[in-house]
Amino acid sequence: MMQRKRNGFNEKAVYDAVEHALHGDTNIAVYRMNTGAAKVADRFIRFGVPGQSDFTGIVKEIRCPICNRLTGAGVRLEIECKAPDGRLTEHQKTWIAKIKEMNGIAIVFKPKTVEELFAMNVRKFIGNEIYKPCVKCDRS
Repeated sequence: MMQRKRNGFNEKAVYDAVEHALHGDTNIAVYRMNTGAAKVADRFIRFGVPGQSDFTGIVKEIRCPICNRLTGAGVRLEIECKAPDGRLTEHQKTWIAKIKEMNGIAIVFKPKTVEELFAMNVRKFIGNEIYKPCVKCDRS
């Protein structure tokens, strides 16, 4: 099914920007996930988990950008992509809350305009969400 364009682009453009930004990153491994259903022959098959993010992966190691202290390793990463007028479903809100509750990283990537999508540094945006100051540096 073709996604309709909103404000000049659709969610696929956002997916592509994330995939392009993280391609070749040796510290982050992410994979595109799909949810839905399909009829195959005479069977109806559901795939994915309702609410799961568009990308799932793992961050090899997380270091404080100030003191370089190792603050995490092998951390679950979820990235949900939204077009400008896209909204999180209740299942997505629940999924993101569960990932954060389990000390994972959940990011909602939602550029406002096509210009912002192409002008912003997607890798930097995601990096700013992952590589935050450690507790010791954040207090100073």
